[in-house]
Amino acid sequence: MTGPTAKHCTTIQYFICDTNDATHLPTRLSNPCPANPLRPAVRRFLSDRRRQTRCLAPVGEPGRRSPDLPAGVARPRLATAARALPRRPLPAGRAAVSRYQPPPDASEGVHVTDPTVVVEKPAGLLSVPGRGPDKQDCAILRLQRDFPEAQIAHRLDMSTSGLLVVARGAIMQQAMYRLFRERAVSKRYIAVVAGLVADERGEIDLPLICDWPNRPRQMVCHERGKPSLTRYRVLQRVEPENSQESYSVVELEPITGRSHQLRVHLAALGHPILGDELYAGAAAGRAARLLLHASEIAFAHPQNDSPLHFHCPAPFFPVAGAAIPV
Repeated sequence: MTGPTAKHCTTIQYFICDTNDATHLPTRLSNPCPANPLRPAVRRFLSDRRRQTRCLAPVGEPGRRSPDLPAGVARPRLATAARALPRRPLPAGRAAVSRYQPPPDASEGVHVTDPTVVVEKPAGLLSVPGRGPDKQDCAILRLQRDFPEAQIAHRLDMSTSGLLVVARGAIMQQAMYRLFRERAVSKRYIAVVAGLVADERGEIDLPLICDWPNRPRQMVCHERGKPSLTRYRVLQRVEPENSQESYSVVELEPITGRSHQLRVHLAALGHPILGDELYAGAAAGRAARLLLHASEIAFAHPQNDSPLHFHCPAPFFPVAGAAIPV
């Protein structure tokens, strides 16, 4: 401030932030003018904001919400972020994420090459550490005990079993990132789905986006979703006397790599994967685990372009052979 009025105050800097993010709130006013009538109002505004952000937690994670948080505090912000998206609350009595109980450590199923280590991840084990001290046990940390240079190259859902590619060193990690980004990695999955899939093979082309109020769920959204493509081929159909127990075994090829892509696409097709607690509805109870397995992966050696191919049969359907041409 300059001119005749500068004799009352050298500098006035008021920061008024309309946000629920405490990291953007100022901690003090810089050289406030003692006589300015806005000072008490600004203090009240900042005090109210800090009280709200102190107990704010995501609505989609009931286990992390503070019991003192009023029901309406977080919802307006989520409703604005997810405008025009339908809300589908989680089923009554079921949390978004089950208690983490990783399987026992096992050293078998490790394929070592110069650029990578390919590990056979069991179902129920995180690929990378999760939030909280109880979710630190994961595939990458287990592998780093024997391969300290190991760096994650991609991820599998905790409930999915199968082949997980880990790069050996930061340079190889960047090279593998590039291969995945350019869709130069061929992948195949085996899944058991509810019902009898009619067509022998087909494509599911549905855009996906995060179902923000119900994280970690994803959802189909034609307005704002990212393009997502899955190809499938039926390997076997089983129709017992009770039609409610019919199922199909399918081979899946994800062309894109969105979160939960295979699970959401098959549920949208009307054939959810058995054991899927997030998307299968009543079919979730038909299996003790998610019957989805990353059975095959192939890519070119990042340094000399020689073909690398790995195959790991699904424990729930071991008769399926390799499908990627070598």
